[in-house]
Amino acid sequence: MRLSEQGTKVLWGRSGGRCAKCKRPIIEDADDGHAYPIGDQAHIIGRSRSGPRGETDATTAERADVKNFVLLCGSCHDLIDKARDVWPVQRLVELKAKHEAWVREMGEELSMSELGGLVDVNAANASDVTGVDIASPTRIKPGTRVTVRAHNVGRVTGVRIDASKKERRDA
Repeated sequence: MRLSEQGTKVLWGRSGGRCAKCKRPIIEDADDGHAYPIGDQAHIIGRSRSGPRGETDATTAERADVKNFVLLCGSCHDLIDKARDVWPVQRLVELKAKHEAWVREMGEELSMSELGGLVDVNAANASDVTGVDIASPTRIKPGTRVTVRAHNVGRVTGVRIDASKKERRDA
């Protein structure tokens, strides 16, 4: 029972890319120019009845829902899963809620999508070509490069950003 792609984006966005327990940033930039997540999408109720805090009647769908996950660094994840009596379900639910509120207050909630790396577009015989078309809140990571090679094309746009859709912070 893995978290869906949509659930993963929601969890990481609402958590601000930080561990819910120690607040450590859990996205690191490597020497190769890429950013890597080093955090864990930890189950609050275990993914199975035999897992940590798994002895409930939660359904498979409930165990796979984003509400059942908290973002943690590896150290905090290990500590919480080993100290099961100290970290029951209710305490983890409260930890997650408090952390997500803290992230909103600090203004650190991450965009729901992220663009990074190299985008290489080759096009021919078209009226319009756009390398990257962004219509929702998106974080463009430093070092991102967009290259568009076009032959017999009317109009070429490397990056088009639709700024008419503003991200609401007061919701």
